Parts: sequence; structure tokens; C-alpha cells
Amino acid sequence: SHTATWISISPMDGDVVWTAGATVRVTTDDGSTWTQAASYPFPVGGVTKCLAHPIDVDAAFVTFSGYSAGIAHVALTTDRGATWTDVTGDLPSQPVNTIAIDPTAPNTWFVGTDVGVWLSTDDGGTWNPYQTGLPNTVISDLEIQAGTKKLFAGTHGRGAWEVDVTNVLLSVEGGEEDEVVDTPRPSTSLSLLLDPPRPNPTRGATTLRWAAWHEGEVTLEIFDVQGRRIASVASESRGDGIIRAATWVPDGVPSGTYFAVVRAGENRTSEKIVLQH
Repeated sequence: SHTATWISISPMDGDVVWTAGATVRVTTDDGSTWTQAASYPFPVGGVTKCLAHPIDVDAAFVTFSGYSAGIAHVALTTDRGATWTDVTGDLPSQPVNTIAIDPTAPNTWFVGTDVGVWLSTDDGGTWNPYQTGLPNTVISDLEIQAGTKKLFAGTHGRGAWEVDVTNVLLSVEGGEEDEVVDTPRPSTSLSLLLDPPRPNPTRGATTLRWAAWHEGEVTLEIFDVQGRRIASVASESRGDGIIRAATWVPDGVPSGTYFAVVRAGENRTSEKIVLQH
């Protein structure tokens, strides 16, 4: 028996089908017989999705949840499951919920994480946040419409979004192969996350879920309506993109309206907090 979390049919050959759950299995005869793939030779989180490679019938991806450092979040097989490679690269330790690849740019990968969409243009070696036109929130599913070069994103609590990624998937003729044109990392102002505080309004402590991608220091602070800093809640020497939860305990702070602010250099994002003792 095999309980599958995800199923993916190869676009190259409809008889090749991948399933992933506690194990990965593949069929090459439309389900008449199945072969169990090899175990991962590295630690992984919980399986979130499998995806048949868009142009390689022998290849498939599996993505994984988990925040622990040292575990794989994206795995790739190129030999129908006989071996696996960890292609997480420098992606920060965070759940990867989904992956999407356009067949015209197979070296360019999009993954949906708990802190938005991330992009790699070098087969998973390096990753950059890609929030242009997309919300910086939990991404539960991604799909690329090859004809229109639209990336569709399903989110947790923020609805469905679409964004034109032609600038990323743009190809130029280069001999017999296409060369993928890289794009710069989005600006820091597009790489800050601060979820609405919970609870809000609050009579006491409130939890703030935040993240940032920035080469320098990032801070999470509380300000009053006059712009005076009330508290320094958290800080990191470098914004690594990892989602963190911090708690503000407003001891001795009167009832009123306050603002939680994440700052990275000159860029900032904020959320209102109503304190009611």
C-alpha cells in the first residue's frame, strides 16, 4: 500500500506518473506497475509536493516543509528515483510548499514558501526572493502558464494572484540552445514581511510574525502615534529571509494605538496594534 500526498504526470509522457508521500513511487506504464524510489540520502522535512520535470521524462522534484537547519527543502532525481540530489542551495531554512518550472526555461525555478516566492536561475544553486507583484505571505501552490508567461500563486488567506514573469523567462536565441536572461534581486522594500499582530486588539502580549531579506541589520520595534519608540522587540544582524515570531509584552504601556515596524536600511513595513487594558 502507498499513501500519496501528491501526484504528478510527466508532460513528456503521460504513462510516466510520480507520487510522493512517505516514499516516492513512479510508474512508466500508466499505473500497471510501480517502482519505489530510493530513500533520500539526506535529512528532509515533511513532503509538500512532487513535480515531474517539464522536459526530462526521467526527472522529478520533491519539496519539503520544516524550519530546521541542515534539512533539504528541495530534492531532485534525474534517473527515475534511483538517486536523489539536495538542490536547496542557499535557500533559507523555511517550509517549501510548492515548485513551478517553465519548459522554455528549465534552469529557472520558482518555489512557494512560508515567506513568499523565491527564484533560482541556476538550478537551485542560489535563491532570491521574488515578491514583485506578489504578496509576501504563505504560498501554497504555484503554476506557470507557459503560453502567456503568467505565474499563478495560491496563498493561505490572501487569495489567488497572477504576475507576468516574461522578464524572468525571456529567452534569446543562442546557437542550438536558449540562454535564460537573469534578473536582478528585487529591492529590499519588496522583501519585508510583517503579519497582522495576534491578538489585535490586545489587553496584553501580542505575537508578531516577521521576516526580512537584507544584507544589513533588521529590527522589529514598537512606536506610538507621535513616532516615539516604545520598545525594541527583536533584531538580527542580517536579514536572512527566515520567518520568526516575536512577542511584545506592553508592561507599563498605556492603552492606545501603536505601530509595529520592521526596518531594513531605509525600507520599512508596519502594522497597527490597538492596546486595551
